Amino acid sequence: MGNKKHEKPKPLAGDFLDKLPTEKRLASDFYSAADCEDAIHGRRIPKNFGRRVLQLCVIRGIRHYYGFAQDMERLMPELTPVLDAKSSHEVVLEFIRALNARHIMSGVIPALSSPEETPYCIWHPDVPSKDTLRALVKKYPQMIYNAARACAIGGYLDLYKELDPLPEVHVAEEAGYAAAGGGPGQPRKPGDL
Repeated sequence: MGNKKHEKPKPLAGDFLDKLPTEKRLASDFYSAADCEDAIHGRRIPKNFGRRVLQLCVIRGIRHYYGFAQDMERLMPELTPVLDAKSSHEVVLEFIRALNARHIMSGVIPALSSPEETPYCIWHPDVPSKDTLRALVKKYPQMIYNAARACAIGGYLDLYKELDPLPEVHVAEEAGYAAAGGGPGQPRKPGDL
């Protein structure tokens, strides 16, 4: 039996990425299931972003974990030119929309530079507070329907009425149903609304 105390630890499969220049590392399409799992659960920003599956895992991590989103936002100035060089500007926009959605769900109104940076879904996994939704619509009136849908999911019937969006029957029904104690995906009973 050998003495295991003096054996070098085996290198991890992706350790070679650390030796690459930053641009090459970030653009690498090396696949690591552990990196995907860590990104999904908001534990660690991956070393590279070249594979679509990893990009989607990062988006999920951003939407679910505010600390992970903040770490990712700090990396964006370095990551954006790398992805743009790979003709992946749409991925940059997907990351930005996810970051903006996470900010809103966390009660922070982001600076939206263009319509392409505006998130659609601002209610999953967390519904923003009423105050956040009011402030969002005040700053960005074009997001009234996003806020109305968040009101529907959150059961904020009073805020929905206050915002007074042009009628969208399905959104109003969902808001009324959620306010009555129902929730998304739950079966409706006759006469709920």
